[in-house]
Amino acid sequence: MPDKPYKYIDLSYLESISAGDTETEKTILRMLLTDIEQFCPLLRTHFETPQMEELEKVAHKLKTSLAFSGNSDIMKSNDEILESARTQNDLDRVPALIHKIEELTPLIIQELHQVLAL
Repeated sequence: MPDKPYKYIDLSYLESISAGDTETEKTILRMLLTDIEQFCPLLRTHFETPQMEELEKVAHKLKTSLAFSGNSDIMKSNDEILESARTQNDLDRVPALIHKIEELTPLIIQELHQVLAL
């Protein structure tokens, strides 16, 4: 995989656990792509309905997947959503956190497609 040519993803963590196996890396990145496309939109849906238990489940599912993106902003926002959903505290902050994830998602998806095309 290329050395840090991307602005919104950092594959260092993925590369450290894959031991240089590019097929494993691509498999994990395809799973990450699927998870981001499938679960990120559900954050807003579950918050606005409101279904805090479902919001917590989705944020928990994303926690592991987003680590492979290497994007600290999206990981931090998701972690804060997860904590708010768990504790039912600071829920007023959740819309801004979801908005941040919605801003980053297409940028991360675009870069993941670039990596997977290599």
